[in-house]
Amino acid sequence: MNARPIYPNDERGEPLMAPTPNLKPIAALTLTLLATACTPFKPSGDFSDIRGRIVSQYYNAPLANATVSIPGLSTSVKTNDKGEFYLNGLPTTWMDAEITHPSHLPLKRQIHVEPYGTKYLEIWMDTVGSKPQEVLFEREFDIWKTDLYGQNQVNLTGSQNRRLYRTYPVWAPKKDKIGYIAFDSSTRLTVQDGVWTMRADGAMPRQMTSVNESGRVYNLDWTADGNQFAFMLQDRIYVYNQQLGTLRGLNNLMARAATFGTFNMTPSWTPDGKQLVFSNHTSSISANFRFDPNQRQVFIMDSQGGNQRPLTRDGDNYGAVVSHDGRKIAYISTVSGQPEIWIMDIDGTNPRQISYLRSQRLEALHWSQDDQRILFNSDYMQHYKSRQPQELWVIETDGRNLHMISNDALHGDN
Repeated sequence: MNARPIYPNDERGEPLMAPTPNLKPIAALTLTLLATACTPFKPSGDFSDIRGRIVSQYYNAPLANATVSIPGLSTSVKTNDKGEFYLNGLPTTWMDAEITHPSHLPLKRQIHVEPYGTKYLEIWMDTVGSKPQEVLFEREFDIWKTDLYGQNQVNLTGSQNRRLYRTYPVWAPKKDKIGYIAFDSSTRLTVQDGVWTMRADGAMPRQMTSVNESGRVYNLDWTADGNQFAFMLQDRIYVYNQQLGTLRGLNNLMARAATFGTFNMTPSWTPDGKQLVFSNHTSSISANFRFDPNQRQVFIMDSQGGNQRPLTRDGDNYGAVVSHDGRKIAYISTVSGQPEIWIMDIDGTNPRQISYLRSQRLEALHWSQDDQRILFNSDYMQHYKSRQPQELWVIETDGRNLHMISNDALHGDN
């Protein structure tokens, strides 16, 4: 015989009714479980997601029914009518992806799945191949070359000495050579650290100068006559002259950069090799601390380090690069809020904003050879956390035709 629950009587001696259950917690739990079941995979440290869009260069429109696959995982998805795709639960490591479509040429792409956030990709396909490979970039300390839409990517240094890390590639004026910075993969200072060059196909690497001082070597620029290199060594600009075989540091340029936690002044030559444009903290440390300890301004000086003159005054302005014709300077500025790309005349007049990305990180500006486009790295469209933007983008100088060249491509030069 089943036991029957007994409820106490009320004040009048009538039996109390069974208490009505509170359905709110149950309903809330049910909704939570349903939401969890319908929500895409939540990225963690070991597994994460990739979302993206496949675009047809031929039609200049999103490409539906393209297949994005990861052969190593036997995983594949098709793009929707908007060209969008989503891959979830991928290990956070380097992977080879293959992209195919019935009417477009197949592509292969190396992709690094980022921990703690979803990575966004924009991949362009076309119906024809054999595009000129005019864009240099760095990936995993190797120098790569590709076209303006990232469709044909070639590792130029993959078969070279693996003990050397190669960074900051730049074209020679005639695009017959590539300059770059190399350093030993260990933490030791070696005679191999310094500026190197190689042929445009990656052959015949040659060391131009070694650096005998400890510190990070980075951010290379080459004069239009092919004779001089400017680069950063820790917190100073150095200039190497090939004809004279001299290496000299331009002293007394930094306003105690270590205090502000950033060194990079991105030296950029004017076409005649007589001046350098760079960014620096203002000389008044008290003023910096009063307003913004990380504010920088764009300066111009002669090649000896003298006659310094500021070109900007408001906001945080940095990453300045001179156009190939010497008439314009592209730079990054926060004067409108978030870091955006701006262009001004070589004398600092007529500044104008060309990007409206509203991204958190923006760096590594480079002019295209015809001065019609600007390449840059940005975390635009990204949902993963990174100290350094990994994706290479390009925008025309009138602000149009913004598109991603490639994922995981640093310091692009065209």
